[in-house]
Amino acid sequence: MLSRILASWRARTFIVLLIIFIGLAAMLTMLPKTADRVTFEHKLEVRVIGDTENKILKVPVDAAILGGRIYVVDAGLPGIKVFSGEGKELFEFDGTRQHDQKGAQLKYPSAIAVGPTGMIYVADLTGAKIVVFDENGAAKKVIKMPQDGERPARPLSIAFDLLGHLYVGEGEVGKIMVFSGDKFLREFATGKLDHPNGIAVDDKRRVFVSDSNNRPIVIYDQKGLPEREWRLRDKKSFVPRDIVFDSRERLVVADMLNSRIVFLDHEGKRVKQLISLPNMDQLFLPSGLDIDQDNNLIITDRGLGQVFVFQVP
Repeated sequence: MLSRILASWRARTFIVLLIIFIGLAAMLTMLPKTADRVTFEHKLEVRVIGDTENKILKVPVDAAILGGRIYVVDAGLPGIKVFSGEGKELFEFDGTRQHDQKGAQLKYPSAIAVGPTGMIYVADLTGAKIVVFDENGAAKKVIKMPQDGERPARPLSIAFDLLGHLYVGEGEVGKIMVFSGDKFLREFATGKLDHPNGIAVDDKRRVFVSDSNNRPIVIYDQKGLPEREWRLRDKKSFVPRDIVFDSRERLVVADMLNSRIVFLDHEGKRVKQLISLPNMDQLFLPSGLDIDQDNNLIITDRGLGQVFVFQVP
């Protein structure tokens, strides 16, 4: 008799526990996803430039898109390699040779940007200059960096505003310099930045700077006065590198040491993140970004030695 009672009690207990488990599982599926789980669905058509075996790119650090061509800064050459939109290698600017302009040799190219007239600007960190090329690789102008005491300024990053002013992130002292053409205009944030590896200027001419070693995105007004800082607070240590705006006015950030691309809204809150692409399991060291009018995003991954191009959803 006792054994029957115990068996019946065990059966009822099992049924109750099973019902509770099913209910909890249903509740979990209804919970909102956290920001850490917000990623793009892998339905993207991704073009890949370079591979991990043949190493046609040695140390790609940045890239730009112009007229359907992809211009890749390869610090390992040093020089610029040019690819078609489909990823076919076309030609290169060999940085070690004398170009059409005196002093245009590249020692350690660190960044690239397309200027307002369609010229290609390449920052040479070690050479302390910016070399201006046409789309076919002919050097047209050399912008020498001003002196900082006994040493010239070292350009880490470059970007343009809507008026065509050139902004240069300087790595030796830690500041932003502004040029009109090859004429130096002013500087700001002098000594306040530690490796400004990315610059983006919005339509209000506010200057967004990735202050990599200090960790925030710092926002300055058009006079160069600081407005605010954005810090991404999650379980990972946010280390922003290159930055660009997409067509939806989201700030796209290469968080290199965390192997991810982060999208921030106008308040600095993360709305999307990208850690992998259909072609590979994981980004490694994404450092350079660019985007065109059609929202084609370029990710330069110096760790993988590859460049990825796809249209941002």
